[in-house]
Amino acid sequence: MTALAAIAVTGGAGFLGAAVARAARDGGHRVVTIDVAGGPDVVADVRDREAVTAAFEGIDAVVHAAAVVGVEAVDRDLPAAASVNVVGAVTVFESAKDAGVRRVVDVSSEEVYGTPPGSDPLTEDAPLAPVSSYGVLKAAVERLGRRYPGCVAVRLPWVYGAGYPRSRPPQRWIDDAAQGRPSAPSAGADHAVDLLHVDDAARALLGVAVAPTLRHAVYNAGSGAATTLGDAAAVLRRLAPAWHVELRAGSLPGIAARGALSTARIRDELSWRPDLSLEEGLRRTLHGR
Repeated sequence: MTALAAIAVTGGAGFLGAAVARAARDGGHRVVTIDVAGGPDVVADVRDREAVTAAFEGIDAVVHAAAVVGVEAVDRDLPAAASVNVVGAVTVFESAKDAGVRRVVDVSSEEVYGTPPGSDPLTEDAPLAPVSSYGVLKAAVERLGRRYPGCVAVRLPWVYGAGYPRSRPPQRWIDDAAQGRPSAPSAGADHAVDLLHVDDAARALLGVAVAPTLRHAVYNAGSGAATTLGDAAAVLRRLAPAWHVELRAGSLPGIAARGALSTARIRDELSWRPDLSLEEGLRRTLHGR
């Protein structure tokens, strides 16, 4: 793929898609954003094959970020989520094929791993064993994507940053700290997660989209480290001393704990690694960036 490319971002008006679009424009690429709302370049539902195919004309790579995102959001209306996440993804894959797009990056999730045994960083070769409906849909899209040459999945962990649209910790704590108020008591002090700032996630997705060649069909992109929510809260308290949360020991109820994603594959092949430490990422988010 050429150094400068024409890139389409589905869900380009959303939290992650907008970050990918910004990173691509900052890199000098031509960008077309596609979304159903929020002021994209092309207003279209990803299930509308005719509209999506037309939007992909002249495009070199697609980052497919349009989806119903999150375990709770999918469970609230599984039929609707399945339609958007699975039918929408297959429509994007077919439209990309019709338009001659060379690469499609499917934004996947660590939810495809389910609740793996052990504590070692998860590699891309770990079994897919989703325990949530959201994870099942993501795993299905990955498998379907393998039918299309040039389709590559990138599995993301817990992404955070300014404007994140859900209230799970540590995002709701960051929002409270930014407003100068304490947070409600919470469980989960020992819940270990891989936390990745949205700007680093966007760089990973863009790097996979424009790489001249790829040796694999799936890549993890994370911090590479497991951070307990208790440790994340401690970092946030250093940055915002007036903020406080009462954290109870144990894990978050009903949420699978997976720890760190191995990033050896994307690091060794594409020289990608996060730019932002957790402290710098939280500081940037506190200041609305």
